[in-house]
Amino acid sequence: MIRAELMERFELALERIRLIPTEQTIREPYQSYFKKLALFLEQLANLYEVCANGMYTLYSMEQLERWNRICYSPTIAQTEELEEEVEELLSFLAFEIKKLPLYAVQQKLSFFVIYFELVIELYNIFEECEREKNKITYHKIRDVIYWFLSDYLELFLAEQVESNLCFEKNFLAHLYQEYDLETPNYLYLFGERVDEKTKERTLRNQMLSNEQKEQLEQFLFSPLEQLKWRKKRLKTRVFIQFQRGQETIVKNLMTELQKREIIAIPYEPWTDQIFRYGSLFSILGWDWKEEPDESVMEREQHQLDFCLYFDKAFLERTVSIAKSCYEEQRERVQEFVGLIRIREEERVENEEEPSVSMEFFIGKERLWELMEKNLCKEREEIDRIWKESQQKEGTCNEKRENRREKTIRCYEQWAKEQRRFLFE
Repeated sequence: MIRAELMERFELALERIRLIPTEQTIREPYQSYFKKLALFLEQLANLYEVCANGMYTLYSMEQLERWNRICYSPTIAQTEELEEEVEELLSFLAFEIKKLPLYAVQQKLSFFVIYFELVIELYNIFEECEREKNKITYHKIRDVIYWFLSDYLELFLAEQVESNLCFEKNFLAHLYQEYDLETPNYLYLFGERVDEKTKERTLRNQMLSNEQKEQLEQFLFSPLEQLKWRKKRLKTRVFIQFQRGQETIVKNLMTELQKREIIAIPYEPWTDQIFRYGSLFSILGWDWKEEPDESVMEREQHQLDFCLYFDKAFLERTVSIAKSCYEEQRERVQEFVGLIRIREEERVENEEEPSVSMEFFIGKERLWELMEKNLCKEREEIDRIWKESQQKEGTCNEKRENRREKTIRCYEQWAKEQRRFLFE
C-alpha cells in the first residue's frame, strides 16, 4: 500500500476519532465507552508522531515511563456496565487496541489505519441503531470484527511470518544493532509494557562486572561447541526466546552465533496479531506467564477471545494464506533448525541471585517433541480457564460450549498446519 494513501486514510480516520468525545449520538454506557476509546487513540496518534520525528528515542527515563503508563493503562475503556450480549466483543476490541503502542514505536502505519477505521465502523453501527431505534445485537458487532480480521488476515500473517524468519525485518534485531543496551532507557524502545521485575532484571545484568559477564557468557555459550548444527550450503537460522531484561546476553549470543555463520533471530512477542493460540510462538512455547502480573490477569480474561471468530471458514482462509506466506519465505524456512531459550529462575528468599540457564532445541526431533508438549499444555490451559469462567458465571451455556469445542478443533488443526509448513 502506498504510504501517501495510508497517510491520507490515517488523517481522515484521526479527524473522525477526535469528534467522537464531543458527540452524544448514542446512548449510555456506549457513548462513554467510545469516548474513552477515542481519547486513548488520540494519545496513541500523538505517540506515533513523536516516534516518527525521532523525539521518542531522545526522551528522558521519566518521559518514557510516563508514555508507558499511558499506553498500558488498565482503564482504557471499561466494559463492565455494558449489556452482556455485546460486552464480550467490545472488551475484545479494547484489548486488541492495546497492540497499537507497538505499531507506533515500530512505525507500522498500516496497522494504525485499519484499527482506527475498525473503531469508526463499529461506532457508526451504534449510531445507525440509535437513529433507527434498533437493538444493538451480538451478531452485528461480531460480523464487523470477523470480517475485519478476515479481510486483513494476509497483512497480519505476512507480517508475523516475515518478522520471525527474516533478520532484516526483525524489529528487535534492528534495535540491538542501533541502540546502546547499557542504559535502561532501551527497554521502552520496544513499545511493550515495562514492569518492575523487568527493570530489576535489566539493572542486575547491567551491573555485572566485565569479569562476571565473561564468566556468565562462557557458562551459557560453551554448549554451542557440542551442538550438531545442520551442515548445508546456506546459512542456518535459529530463534532465541528470552525474557525482557536479558537483551545484553541475547545480543552477545547473536554475535557468537554469527561467528559460526548462524543467523539468530530474537522472538518478537505480540507479533501473533490475530491468534492468542496457534501462532508460531505458542507452538514453540512462548510463556506469557512471565509477563507482569497485571498483564497476565488481563490475558487470562481474554484467553478465549479467538472463539469469537475462529470458525472453519476462518481456518481454511488462514491455512491458504499461511501457505502462501511460508512459500514466499521457503528458503528461510528450510534454513530454520531450532530454538534457543534463555531462562532466569525466580529468586528465593535468603538464597543467591537468580540463576540463568539456556536450553537448546536443535533438530527436527527435539522441536517436534517441544511442539507436541506445548500443544497439550495449551489445550489443558484453555479447559482450565473455560471451567473457571463457567463457575464464576454459575451457568453452563450450551451454545458457547459448542462454539468453544469447534474453535479448539480448528485451533489444533491450525497448529498442525503451521508445524507442517516448517518441517515438511
